[in-house]
Amino acid sequence: MATGLPILSYDVGDLHEVLAKYHFGKVITTRDPKLFFQSIEYYKSDPNLLKEQGNNSYKATFKLFDKKCFIENHQNFYKAVVESHYEDRPRK
Repeated sequence: MATGLPILSYDVGDLHEVLAKYHFGKVITTRDPKLFFQSIEYYKSDPNLLKEQGNNSYKATFKLFDKKCFIENHQNFYKAVVESHYEDRPRK
């Protein structure tokens, strides 16, 4: 990401949501090496898309991994976990 290149990845974790939000790459939904290669070729054939998503990738690095943002994201995650834990419990 910090290199300014788009991300190509198989569908793991929540990566598809991050890529959809910041528009800096493509998720390959099946573990098909031919499809992965075709995606590389697609970027090679469209320099404007390569540049646009590369720039988005670079910018997203600072949004996603800025120390303050990183801490806030973790706090929000743990808050949601705790709240969901207590939502499932019967009230006394």
